[in-house]
Order: sequence, then C-alpha cells, then structure tokens
Amino acid sequence: MSITGAKKTRKRGRGRPRVDAIPVNTRFPPPELAALDAAIRASGQEISRPEAVRRLVADILVNKAQAQRALAGSAVGAPRKRRWGGD
Repeated sequence: MSITGAKKTRKRGRGRPRVDAIPVNTRFPPPELAALDAAIRASGQEISRPEAVRRLVADILVNKAQAQRALAGSAVGAPRKRRWGGD
C-alpha cells in the first residue's frame, strides 16, 4: 500500500538547536571567576556565566579605547606569564 501526498516528517535532532555563532572556550583563574560571579550577583539578574561574559564583551567593544586598554592588559592588570613549559 502506497501513501501518496503524505507529508514527510523530519526527525528532530538531539541536543541544543544550532546557533549562528562560534564557540569560544576559555578558562578563568579563580580570582577572575570570583570577580565575574560577584558582578553577576551585583547585577541583580539571574544570568549564566556565559551570558555575563557575552554582555561584558559587548559593552567593552562599544568603546574602542576601553577595548584597547583591556586587550593591552591594563584593564585587569598586567598580562600574566604563561605557566607551562619553557618560560
């Protein structure tokens, strides 16, 4: 028996839906993570760490001079030395 004109149903995939974005994975030293958590609490909003980082990056990129200082290391402190081999 053939079914003609029936709609084909597409099987839904598992997991999170696709997003038009590229993941950026990073690690935070404990003092920086504690500061991030404190900033989240101070905001009075229930947001995730990734959302807080996205908002902070968006805010800092609005001001180019502030972004340049942050990338130079002066916004958080002196650039950290690498802690792995050869240095």
